[in-house]
Amino acid sequence: MAEEIDAAFANASVIIPLLEKGRPAVQARGSTRRWQLDEAVRRAASRAGFEASTGYTDPPSWSFPLISLGAFSVTLGIVDKTRSGRVLRAKGAYVQRMVARNRPLDPQLPLFDEPGSKVPRVIPPGTFGAMIVVEYSSAQPDSAVYVGFYIPSEDLTQAYYSYSLFDLMVELRDADAEVKKPARRTVARKKVVLKRRPPKKTD
Repeated sequence: MAEEIDAAFANASVIIPLLEKGRPAVQARGSTRRWQLDEAVRRAASRAGFEASTGYTDPPSWSFPLISLGAFSVTLGIVDKTRSGRVLRAKGAYVQRMVARNRPLDPQLPLFDEPGSKVPRVIPPGTFGAMIVVEYSSAQPDSAVYVGFYIPSEDLTQAYYSYSLFDLMVELRDADAEVKKPARRTVARKKVVLKRRPPKKTD
């Protein structure tokens, strides 16, 4: 995924050269980058064995990739860095629909609600909304400043979970290695039995 996203940024800069100045070129480059990112997400999903469907905004002004990963629906998002952290740039109706049921994922939930009170016993596929997010900088136009996994709150005011893709992969690999670590073999010790000497014969 990270390699595909890097390639998407580079391709957009080639298709709409950075030498072209002015607002039309900037807007065209942004649209080209979004198209390239859309294709990048679909290719990465396909190689991982997941099918990417197409979602549409309402009204249908543009489309976006949508991947179902168990309980999650994952799509592409753009974030901007602020003093309080990275925030989603797009907050349209389609994003609001995706994250509307994210409340049970709030890490602070146990402080305010009885644990498990909002979590259904059976979670339908695609219930929660998550995003692969990228951050763009005009100072570094041919590559992403940040690529991460982002789970927004249902009101889109904060992120319940936000990890860089690199940090997430390291954590998952470490967890996988811990699970696959061979258990220490218990050595069966043979019970020592003392032989009883026969009594000495007396004259």
